[in-house]
Amino acid sequence: MIKTNFMTLKKLYGLARKNNENINHKDLSVKISGRTKHNHELSQLYLDICNKYNHSKQMKWGELYKILKELTKDKEIDL
Repeated sequence: MIKTNFMTLKKLYGLARKNNENINHKDLSVKISGRTKHNHELSQLYLDICNKYNHSKQMKWGELYKILKELTKDKEIDL
């Protein structure tokens, strides 16, 4: 089990979705810029996901999006 807060997961999911929809970025390796807000937390969550779901190998944006979509598909949030 990977522990993180909701905002970090939401931000990483948003980045993955945005880059997955961009045909030029879909097949690029995931790189989280130092300019991105909360980049340390995002990088740590990404590394944890790589370690658990991809045998510690780097992922492409499309792969990360598929994993995050699968992990969050049955989660529902009531506001």
